[in-house]
Amino acid sequence: MPYQLLRLADENGIIIEYHKFQNPQIEAMYIALPDCPPVIGLSTDLCTNIAHFRTVLAHELGHHFTTAKSTIGTFLHYRNRIEASREEYRAMRWAANYLIPTDQLLLALKKGYQIWELAEYFNVDTELVKLKLELTNNLIYKEVS
Repeated sequence: MPYQLLRLADENGIIIEYHKFQNPQIEAMYIALPDCPPVIGLSTDLCTNIAHFRTVLAHELGHHFTTAKSTIGTFLHYRNRIEASREEYRAMRWAANYLIPTDQLLLALKKGYQIWELAEYFNVDTELVKLKLELTNNLIYKEVS
């Protein structure tokens, strides 16, 4: 289990709840309402894959640390959809930076790790590794070459 992430949530007063969502496409959600503790709802299906569980939980924690808004909403206007995309990107960026420390990534790249090996090493989804590589592209180029 991702104890470090669960401890981080607890230290920040974030309630973690597990649900069997009716819509199987929903894996998690973050809700922050005024005068209520923030809540992260996680699908019980996530417990079958620890790397994906860590990635999803870190993403939801990223919402907490990068925005004060709820990620639940109906987006009727284009501007709302753009802002939702920005919030999703910020949350994923936070997750990538938290779960994949740059110094450890550089060491693994010097050892010749491929993307799938990096995902296994950091115990995250390959998509998160790809994002971290994009975020650190200039630094990686200087360090590895």
